[in-house]
Amino acid sequence: MLEKFVMLEFLALSQLVVSLYMTGLIWIIQRVHYPSFLWIPESKARKFSKFHSQRLLPLTAPFMFVEIVGAIALIFVSSSLSTSFLYGNLLTVLILWGLTLFVSMPLHLKLQKQFNSQLCRKLVLTNWPRTFVWTARSVVWLAVFAGR
Repeated sequence: MLEKFVMLEFLALSQLVVSLYMTGLIWIIQRVHYPSFLWIPESKARKFSKFHSQRLLPLTAPFMFVEIVGAIALIFVSSSLSTSFLYGNLLTVLILWGLTLFVSMPLHLKLQKQFNSQLCRKLVLTNWPRTFVWTARSVVWLAVFAGR
């Protein structure tokens, strides 16, 4: 019983920590980094876009992996959190993965092949849903821990 409680606490805490980390990172990317793409000289823009993707991957992928594994594991471990909360938590993570894999990554690949300001603006615009979902996850997980 104690082991299950410790696992639950660890998984819940990992969801909070990763959500807070990704929220901070996505806001910096959304408000500073993506708009800076428009300031890069066109002759260097494709290389800059590739540089961005290569450097950002190790800062995002491990945390997104922890987030999805933790969300799935919580469903099997938790008896104190409601089923709807647990599946809602997993759903938000799946939405983030879907937006990342099917919207953001393809735009980055296009920018690496043919850089233009219209694609940059589209990247910023389509990144707002991810920004809001990670922010909402952080608020919800902070509320969960504040209510304990």
